[in-house]
Amino acid sequence: MNARVLAPLLALALMCGSTHSTAQTLTWEHTAGPPGGTITALFEAPSDTLLAGTQTAGVFRSADAGETWAPASDGVTTATVTAFGSVDGYLFAGTSFSGLYRS
Repeated sequence: MNARVLAPLLALALMCGSTHSTAQTLTWEHTAGPPGGTITALFEAPSDTLLAGTQTAGVFRSADAGETWAPASDGVTTATVTAFGSVDGYLFAGTSFSGLYRS
């Protein structure tokens, strides 16, 4: 797994914590994950919504800590979403080939 994928995963784990972890160790639990192949970006949006950008299937959204995922790419014209951000109440999705999208 390359550093571009690992960094968001590690940041998410450190921000969210885990009920199965201690200060010295992290214990990981496999989730169903979105069906879009390689996850290239993760982002915790307002209202405890988790967004996942994928390499081949766009954006997915989870409202239950990653237990279930739903497609959320309306308006995004590329399947490769590599970054998320939030400014002034807007969510942004960065892509590899089609620029930046705002929601």
